Amino acid sequence: MDYITYYMAGTIAILALIALRTPDTEVRPAFILCLFWPATIVFVVGVLLVDAVGIHIDVWPGNKRFGFRKPTAPGVVGFAVTVFNHEIQVYKKS
Repeated sequence: MDYITYYMAGTIAILALIALRTPDTEVRPAFILCLFWPATIVFVVGVLLVDAVGIHIDVWPGNKRFGFRKPTAPGVVGFAVTVFNHEIQVYKKS
């Protein structure tokens, strides 16, 4: 029962922060997003681990709908995937 209380308290806190940050957001979609707030903890830990290893992730607008490419800069190891005109670049400077 305590876990449910903590979960709902976290949901309400995140919903309040969303309401303060973007007052024109509708409540239903914001509440549904808030129900998944524990997943954000996993993503934050994942980003911290990737950053600690020295891997960088960038998202840029692309020219193609779908695609894959190797890095073009010298001294960089990684790849880029284009999905729906957004290029996700994963690279590490060596």
